[in-house]
Amino acid sequence: MINEVLDMARIESGKMTLAQEDFNLPDLVDNLITLIKPVIDEHKHNFDIHIQS
Repeated sequence: MINEVLDMARIESGKMTLAQEDFNLPDLVDNLITLIKPVIDEHKHNFDIHIQS
């Protein structure tokens, strides 16, 4: 948690350097779904993503 606070301070002060990176969007979405699916299921919600290629 301390690191998150420090990161926010760096972002707000303009001292954080971000690097642009290529990534695979479908893989990112799959990882996101894997991460949040237990919470979605627990609360009996629906979560739909539609990506046009």
